[in-house]
Amino acid sequence: MEKQKIIEALKKLKEEKRKFSQSIDLVIILKGIDTKKENVNVFVVLPNKIKDKKVCLFSEKPVSGADKICNKIVLKEQFAEFDKKKSKQMAQENDFFVAPATIMASVASAFGKVLGPTGKMPSPAIGSILAKTDEKSLKEIVDKLNRTFRVRTVKADVSLKLPIGNQKMEDEKIVENIRAAEESIIKNLPKGKENIKSILIKTTMGNPIKLE
Repeated sequence: MEKQKIIEALKKLKEEKRKFSQSIDLVIILKGIDTKKENVNVFVVLPNKIKDKKVCLFSEKPVSGADKICNKIVLKEQFAEFDKKKSKQMAQENDFFVAPATIMASVASAFGKVLGPTGKMPSPAIGSILAKTDEKSLKEIVDKLNRTFRVRTVKADVSLKLPIGNQKMEDEKIVENIRAAEESIIKNLPKGKENIKSILIKTTMGNPIKLE
């Protein structure tokens, strides 16, 4: 994908005027995949953060500095306080959940039925199961999660979409995010680049511009 072509497209997107800074999304149209039978489900880690995510920590005991890093902290002794309604509300309010490996059985028992179907259970696939529960380890995983997006096909939709920047973000950083997202998604497609029909970028409310 030519860098100059991306820069030119970004210039057009940034000329769109709204009362707020619009998100810039990458849209990948797929081909040769029956999305009713084959589910594309990828966690993409971008090199540059777009915005902070809301992360909830499940922990056996209080962690120093965690309240400044995480959106919410739920101690093991508080698990019993969460009924289905309260658990669903927590799931809606947070983007990711992290927990130490030592209490994962308790987390699964208390919240698995709610977090499992939403794909938000702490998982080794994205590194949200902690080997150490300290401020440094927590900062590192939250930094990674702030740059992590789950991209998946939904029913008969043959496109994948994820945010890769906003109108105020530097072009170079958006270009890096686009290339990293494309590479990550291609690696997870059955036939790689052969499964991509076209690649576009667009703002929240604007028309898409074809890149490839």
